[in-house]
Amino acid sequence: GDSAFSASAQGLRTVAIPSIPTGVSASTTYSDKVVVSWTATSGATSYKVYRNTSNNSSTATQIGTPATSPYNDTTAVAGTTYYYWVKASNNAAGDSAFSASAQGMRKHVSTTPTVNVVVDGPGTVTMSPANGQVINGKPVTLTAKPGKDALFVDWDTGDADASIKVAPAVDTVYVARFRLKSECADPEITDIVPAPNRMVGVPFAMQVNVNDTAKPVKYSATKLPPGLKFNAKTGLISGVPTKAGTYATTIKVGSVAWAKKQIVETIDITIEPLPTMAQGTFNGFFEDPETGGVGGSLTATVTAAGRITAKVVSTNGTWSFSAPSWTDRQNNLFAAEMRTTKGQTLSLEVDTSLAWNTWQMSGSANNAGTVFAQRYPFANARDPDYATALPILNTYKGYYTFALPGGDVLEVGEAENIPYGHGYLTATVDAKGKVKLSGKLADGTTLSGSSTLVILADKAVIPCHATLYKTGRCSGLLELDGNLAQGSVWQWLYPGKTPAGRAPAIADCFNMTLAPLGGKYGTLDSLADHYFNADATSVLVNDLDALDVSSVAFTLDARGNAILPKGKAPTFDKTEEAYIYNDDNPNVATFSVKPVTGLFSGKLNLYYEYYDARDALKLKTVSVSHAGVFIQSDAGPLGYGYYLQPDTWQSDDAKPVKYSLKRSFGVTIEK
Repeated sequence: GDSAFSASAQGLRTVAIPSIPTGVSASTTYSDKVVVSWTATSGATSYKVYRNTSNNSSTATQIGTPATSPYNDTTAVAGTTYYYWVKASNNAAGDSAFSASAQGMRKHVSTTPTVNVVVDGPGTVTMSPANGQVINGKPVTLTAKPGKDALFVDWDTGDADASIKVAPAVDTVYVARFRLKSECADPEITDIVPAPNRMVGVPFAMQVNVNDTAKPVKYSATKLPPGLKFNAKTGLISGVPTKAGTYATTIKVGSVAWAKKQIVETIDITIEPLPTMAQGTFNGFFEDPETGGVGGSLTATVTAAGRITAKVVSTNGTWSFSAPSWTDRQNNLFAAEMRTTKGQTLSLEVDTSLAWNTWQMSGSANNAGTVFAQRYPFANARDPDYATALPILNTYKGYYTFALPGGDVLEVGEAENIPYGHGYLTATVDAKGKVKLSGKLADGTTLSGSSTLVILADKAVIPCHATLYKTGRCSGLLELDGNLAQGSVWQWLYPGKTPAGRAPAIADCFNMTLAPLGGKYGTLDSLADHYFNADATSVLVNDLDALDVSSVAFTLDARGNAILPKGKAPTFDKTEEAYIYNDDNPNVATFSVKPVTGLFSGKLNLYYEYYDARDALKLKTVSVSHAGVFIQSDAGPLGYGYYLQPDTWQSDDAKPVKYSLKRSFGVTIEK
């Protein structure tokens, strides 16, 4: 018969990242699209198609996620040359690198719209060119000439200028109106259409209408609110008000036919100040549309006059935006649309009805990443939210330490250069909510920068984004909740490097998540009392490649000095024909900590046993440094760090590519 079942064992069959798509091509013969094709890749569940106007994949925009080849790009502008790339994607394994680029174009179909004119009244119209054809978008000039004892009134488009330039996309008829002077009636103001927005920093438009039989007329105005102007031919008062107040504006409408015939009317125009909640500095970030994480940082400033400047920092570049005012206002919503000369876009919207401790600003960056930003209430004590926000800020003010342990590996190159160590980050929140960031990633890369604390109803967050390795990044949110803190899922992207003298090869690349944890560190009278209950013993644990795991017990004195067993190098036992390792401190580890910052560092030895040409057992010793930080934690290790192990990796190509690597392994402080 059969025995009972054995104990279970867990296993997983890994899914390989699809290979890079080949045979990528893009059409140039279609007038309604660009057809992008490629050769199917084994293991791909879908594909990602990217586009750019320059041959640079790092700034390309994803435009589609087709399941198979081909993909039809119907958004391409006719006559514009584009470069296309394709990535193969697998839901379980991740994305391949970019394919080679392919150049394509949507064919421009030449059309020649024609302009025609209808004359209404005593006058004539000349066209240049005389055939009225709009060739390659070049405008046609229309000039109205009144007959004897007649006046030009206007075009059916509303233009009152006798000479206009037009370039319609389709055949279009324009009507020119003329009128005899003797038929012009006395002017009367029939209606003044009120402006929907009468506020500093918001576009203003007020139309003064007169009886049509009096036209043409000329308009003038005095004592307009600053920032506004009056169109003398159309009667439109427009512009962006720059100063609040009530202005007694005198409007005059005079007959062009009869010099002495005019009407005068005085109206009050009241301009409201721009609400405090729609001005000031807004700090935040925008989401990465692919990962949902932090794609970059955002700072926007709105003056009391409504002028807007904004700065967006992302891995693909730093962009500055500006606008003379808000573009639109609907009740409590203020909106602005901005664009750089290179085509980057930024849409912002502020809801002034929201509480100060919310994301009052939303929008999108480059039509993709959703914007989250909060108005900064600590600029001065006169801010209406200052008194409420300051006591809450004081609870978050201070010094924080965070460990950055690794999470999921999203992508890794052939060299399998996955960091197993733990980076760290410190954050100092000052009395104004400004944050200074400093630390190290697990590969030794320095993290530094600044941010601004965002206080929400139930927590505070610190948006973090650092562009690294030119086209890589490390970004995410630090979430503060009392003395303990954690982070949303961070992304750490290392794009790889190119060995000297070789074509681009990124076998050492990786893309992974981080899971920050830690809290407020504070000023400690005794590091030992705080972390170890005075004389308690702690353990320095090194996750070693050569000797698996090594633990060293130590104690800390009141000043934070570490007391470790004295290390001793391995000795060779001729009888056993083996190296004997010291049990207490086999790696001759050293350890010191700065109580003020919680940062620790030291050295340890790595040992590699090998046989020489004479088949004799030898030992190679490599000394490496380790570094890390103590954190505030209610469970798990008290400190996290890393050390770097030198290594060389070589590809299997006919002409091998060599990489000099520093593989990262972990150090933890455990009670």
